[in-house]
Amino acid sequence: MELVNKYAWLLVTIHQAGRITFEEINQKWQEDWEENKPLPLRTFHNWKEAVQRMFNLNIDCDRRTNEYYISTPKALERDGLRRWLLETLSLVALLRENSTLSPRILLEEVPSAQQHLSEIIAAMKADRRLQVGYRSFRHTEVYSFEVEPYCIKCFKQRWYMLARSVAEDRLRVYALDRICDLEVLKGEKFSLPKSFSAADYFAEYFGIIPAEDVELEEVVLKVSATQSQYLRTLPLHASQEETESGDEESCLFTYHLRPTYDFSQQILSLGSEAKVLKPQWLREEIAEEVRTMWAMYKEKN
Repeated sequence: MELVNKYAWLLVTIHQAGRITFEEINQKWQEDWEENKPLPLRTFHNWKEAVQRMFNLNIDCDRRTNEYYISTPKALERDGLRRWLLETLSLVALLRENSTLSPRILLEEVPSAQQHLSEIIAAMKADRRLQVGYRSFRHTEVYSFEVEPYCIKCFKQRWYMLARSVAEDRLRVYALDRICDLEVLKGEKFSLPKSFSAADYFAEYFGIIPAEDVELEEVVLKVSATQSQYLRTLPLHASQEETESGDEESCLFTYHLRPTYDFSQQILSLGSEAKVLKPQWLREEIAEEVRTMWAMYKEKN
């Protein structure tokens, strides 16, 4: 694990610098890791080769200036996983350098990452089926079944697995924190369909719940000027467009997606800061939910 941390340190150092000489890398190494203990040139090259293999990118050297740089930066930009890994590693490096501040740096916990994630990834890599013991929030008993793991996704501090249920012969989503038992089966391998793309599968949805019976819609939200600033910096969905500034007090945002339960809950979480203008059925659905909530709060208990 210590060696992986050093690989991560090297990648983050080169990426953040843009272009950097070995002498500058060596100086930073002594500042961050080992005082008065230089980084051997051979070790540096071994680490560089390992980083290139791990992240499938190229680190080249400009012989005119002897500066090292990532020659394929767009590979990090296009690949969501590698970009996420780099951001995570950058954070790990930052926290390591400032470990004395750990009581003052608060992070969100993702409990479901502690169980079963490594086994599922191993099964995905080997194209092996999983025997799953699963207890949903709606039932007390544990159900056991076989699945073929297609992909995993993190959403709102929970990890989920999209898998084909062998018995039902259809794709379903399973929350990792509801898995009681899990076993990677040693039997026949399954074949992931060549046409399957995890990104494409979820592209038309917000969140984790796919619903093919919900039509693809153009959704227009009228959002307060203050909330609009949050949506500009952290869009709700990849299709988000600011279609109209409206007036000084509001802005219009347009989305092209299937408005499932997760999306409705997200709109409701914005309270009076957002209003659905279209489609009409979603506007009425949100309004009915608001009326139900109001009726509940009018009750004395």
